[in-house]
Amino acid sequence: IANNISNEELPTVKLPHVSGKDKMAFVIDDLTMSGGSNGFFPKDTIIGVTVPLTELATLAGELSVIVANNQIYFRKLTYNNNTVMLTANHPGVEPVLISTGDIKAAWRVIHVFRYTMHSGDSALEQRLQQMENTIASLRQKPW
Repeated sequence: IANNISNEELPTVKLPHVSGKDKMAFVIDDLTMSGGSNGFFPKDTIIGVTVPLTELATLAGELSVIVANNQIYFRKLTYNNNTVMLTANHPGVEPVLISTGDIKAAWRVIHVFRYTMHSGDSALEQRLQQMENTIASLRQKPW
């Protein structure tokens, strides 16, 4: 078994050139990976291919979806022996360190479907970035 969770009860999505029981689709619902010009935004859809838990080291430096500690993480993965560090693009989100034994499932992101076309220079995105930076700086202040 590649992962410790089952996808038998999940709906099937049929997309051209993306098929197989080893694939899983995820819809982004937060701004964790929104930083940078190639960031991910809510309603973007990513497709992952299952990675056996014995092969987590192959995800080093890759965009990954990880299930651990009752959470689903979409982050860039760094592998170090018995732990992985999951790093977000967003500057206000701290990295997460997880023991490999706590990981229940893993996918390598292989396709991205954007909900909107991101230019990176729209007024709304600039205002959003300013607000995110403000929130990040407020989190740093001792209250």
